[in-house]
Amino acid sequence: MTKERALAYIDQHVSYAAYEDFAELYARVFSRFDFDSMTPKEWDQITRNEEAERARRRDVWFLAQNGLMDPAMGRAGLHEAAIRFPLWEWLKIAPVKDSTYYDAIVDHSNSDDFRSDFWVPFYTKFNEWSKDKKSPHEI
Repeated sequence: MTKERALAYIDQHVSYAAYEDFAELYARVFSRFDFDSMTPKEWDQITRNEEAERARRRDVWFLAQNGLMDPAMGRAGLHEAAIRFPLWEWLKIAPVKDSTYYDAIVDHSNSDDFRSDFWVPFYTKFNEWSKDKKSPHEI
């Protein structure tokens, strides 16, 4: 990962702390798992954030796949994408089905190497909660 990429990622998350409303919103989803308290407008904010996360994860994976970045960073990016994948699917922002990136995420999600470690509570609780919930982006 380049220094510029690392600093941009840090800047993104530091901005959450400065923007109190988004920091609280982000915590409700990813730390407190209070999904039912979210309004459609708040899910829209999370969607925009997750679109950026998806693009960042795909970029890192792509660069690593093409020898332009440390393969370990590509694996880490793919792992993070697999953790967020159920959320991306529910928000209707998952990568295009049958694309190389989509297939890589699904394959990793189903591999013995996949574990959601730190994200276990979010991954588990979101999967359980979203089973019978309609996405705010469904027509």
